[in-house]
Amino acid sequence: MTREMQSSQIVGNGLNEYSVSPRDRKLFVDNVTKAPAPDIDRANEILPIVGRSYGVLGVSSKDRKRMLQEWETKLYGGTAKEQTRASNGLQSIEQTHNALILPVNKRIR
Repeated sequence: MTREMQSSQIVGNGLNEYSVSPRDRKLFVDNVTKAPAPDIDRANEILPIVGRSYGVLGVSSKDRKRMLQEWETKLYGGTAKEQTRASNGLQSIEQTHNALILPVNKRIR
C-alpha cells in the first residue's frame, strides 16, 4: 500500500465519520428540519410595538428611528443567524411590553 493510499484511508476512517446509526441520523435530520424558523411576518407586526415601548421609556424620536432601522436591517437583510436573533429579540421586547408597559398605561388612563 502506498503512502497516499494510507493517508486517504486514515482520512476516510478518521474522526469526520461518526458511527451513528441510520435511525439516529434520521431523527437528527427530522428534528433539525422541524425547528421553528424565525417568524419574520410576526416580527414585522412587533416593530411598531417596539417603537411605542421605546417612546414610553423616554427614548428620543431620533434614537427610536435609528434603533428600528437597525432591527429592520438585521431582520430583513442580515444572515440567518442575525434574522433569528432579531426575531427572538423583538419577541422578547413584545413580551416585556405586554407584561410591564401595558399595565402601566392602563393605570395612567
